Order: sequence, then C-alpha cells, then structure tokens
Amino acid sequence: MFNSTSICGVTAMGKEHEIMICGVDRDGVIGKLKEIGAEFRGKFEFKRVEFMVDGEPGAGHSWIRIRTDGTKTTLALKHFYSDNEAMDEYEVKTNDFKETVKIMSKLANSEILYFETSREAYALGDVQITIDKWPEIPHFVEIEAPSNERLQKARAEIAISGKFAGNAAINEVYRMYGLDFADTVRKNSSKMAELLKEEEK
Repeated sequence: MFNSTSICGVTAMGKEHEIMICGVDRDGVIGKLKEIGAEFRGKFEFKRVEFMVDGEPGAGHSWIRIRTDGTKTTLALKHFYSDNEAMDEYEVKTNDFKETVKIMSKLANSEILYFETSREAYALGDVQITIDKWPEIPHFVEIEAPSNERLQKARAEIAISGKFAGNAAINEVYRMYGLDFADTVRKNSSKMAELLKEEEK
C-alpha cells in the first residue's frame, strides 16, 4: 500500500503497481525470499465478500471488497484501469465483518460472492510480496511496489519461476486453468446465505 492519505478514516491508497506470477512452487519462493533478506510479515486466513460496481473484468472496472482475517476487517473500493498498469484503491477499517456485509449487500446491484483465501506476506524494502492461495488454483505470487521501475527491479531480484500474468484480473487467472472464477466461488453460496441469515437475526 503506497502513497496513502487518510480523510475521515477513509484511506486513499493511490495507484498501486503490481504483477502476478502464477503456478509457483511455494516452498521454493519462501526459500528465495529468505535468501534475499525479505522480512516475513505474517500468515493470514481471509474471509472475503466481493461484488462488481461497474465495468467488466478485463477492461476498466470497479468492485467492492469486504475482507477479514478475524482480527482486522476492511471495506475497500478498487478500480482497475483499462491499460491494466495500475489500480486505485480506497479503504476503510470496520469493526464488524458481518455487519458490513449486511449493509453493503443492500447496496449491491450485482452478484455477491463469498470465498476464503490464505496469504503469506513478505516485505523487501518498499516492495510487498505475497504468496496467495485461492480456491481450486495453485499458489500465485503478487509483487507490489510504489512505481513500475521499482516493481521491475524487485521482480528481477526475486527471480520467481512461474507463469507471468502481469496485472491480470483474478477471473483471467482462473481462465488460465480452465475454470470460471464466479462458478468456482459460487460453491460457497450456502455460506453467503448463512452469513446474511445470521445478520438478520
């Protein structure tokens, strides 16, 4: 998260420059990060709720993400530019995942998706590196930096083997494996329904 400013609790993260490398060897990546002196920042198990605001994945689009690791919960608005070179993000902390989901579900005008992911986070100076695991696809790495120049330098230094996916949207990553992202996470529809049901008590 870079060049952030906060107004009334809403943090404008500014433009993020990031790339994704798919199908990585998790243990090999961890070994490489240790070798170059990256700092381990923690392992996180996330519950996530997302829905589209406008546009379409693969082009310029915006979406809402509500995410919790059981301790920290955030509500974020994200926007991908059509050139896929950078992303704007606005984020606010909330104190209740379920209550936030309940409120935002009343505003959503598109399908709401619930799913769970895991993340191992590292930092290399001002560069953030994460090893992520999403449902039914292999581990992938995201490298995020404050500038494209710094991003490319870090990529060369880390030298991770895998399929380069650039700044692809997650649905494009799923298509690489012959899967539809929405269809995959719809398998959690009962969990989403239960989440909303609990909120209505």
